[in-house]
Amino acid sequence: MGSLRVRGTYGTFQRLWATTLPRLDNLSLSMTSGGGGKPAEVLGTLSQIIARAKPRFGAAVEIEDREVAVDPAHIAGVQLADLQVAAPTSAETLLAVLGGQPRIRSLSLANFAPGQVPAEVPVAELAAGTAVELAPYATQLESLYIEFRPSLHPAESVLAVAQYVMLRTPSLRRVELRSLPGRSFDAFLQQYRAAYPHLASILVK
Repeated sequence: MGSLRVRGTYGTFQRLWATTLPRLDNLSLSMTSGGGGKPAEVLGTLSQIIARAKPRFGAAVEIEDREVAVDPAHIAGVQLADLQVAAPTSAETLLAVLGGQPRIRSLSLANFAPGQVPAEVPVAELAAGTAVELAPYATQLESLYIEFRPSLHPAESVLAVAQYVMLRTPSLRRVELRSLPGRSFDAFLQQYRAAYPHLASILVK
């Protein structure tokens, strides 16, 4: 077994799909902008490539095309270790990825657009610092990067979603939210550290 790194447009991955791939330890797919393909077709092709290669340690997928938004349903059948997305990504999608990718270790969302915050996120309780009991995600996520545009999306919504993910992810070691200073989490960390001891191990930037 070995490793394979491929970077190119959608056409590159269409050609890769048509080839026979050996079993691999590591597989890295980086799709640049251009090359056409509807989001469902692109994600379907990438997922089929991963499924056929069966990378032992999961696959790293980077999608630079801002027109290709991630649909959790199209990646549910493969194991990802790393996912980087440039297209707008909702809070609902973020939570679905965490719930459906048990081996993912790194998640980077360069255009987080939370939209309607899912009802499962206790926004009012988190804002007030009141007690909440949340079951942990079955995931290995260690690093979470979120970038958003404050002029388009309320910082309060982004903060609530990030806090919710932090509480439910004991494996987390690093959280970076661009456009939000790390001190935004100070009161949250102090309030919830006793009930969720893993918060003490998270570096917030």
